[in-house]
Amino acid sequence: MDHLFVYGSLQPGEANELVMKGIGGEWRKATIKGRWHEEGWGYVNHGLRGMVVDADGQEISGYIFTSSNLKSHWAMLDEFEGSDYERVETSAICPNGESVGVYVYALKRG
Repeated sequence: MDHLFVYGSLQPGEANELVMKGIGGEWRKATIKGRWHEEGWGYVNHGLRGMVVDADGQEISGYIFTSSNLKSHWAMLDEFEGSDYERVETSAICPNGESVGVYVYALKRG
C-alpha cells in the first residue's frame, strides 16, 4: 500500500516530520473515523493523543502521505512507532469526498 494516514508527531509541522521527509512523498488533508485515547508514547512525550479506528467514532483530522517508497520503509516506521501502536488498514476521506484505503498507526488494544 502506498498510503499512510498520519495524525500525530509525523504530520507536517510536528516534532517528527523529518522521518517522513526522508521517505519522500505527497501530503493531502483527510479524516478517518476513530476514538481518541490519552495513551501511547506520543501522548507521554508530545501531548499528542493516540487513537483507535472505530467506524462509529468521531472524525479524526490528519493527512494522507502517499509514496511509492513506503513499501521499503514499513519496517522502519513500525519500529519507530514501537510496541504501543499497530499498523491497521482503514479508509480516509478527503475534502472532495474521495475515499482512500490507508494504513494508520493506531493504539494497540488488548
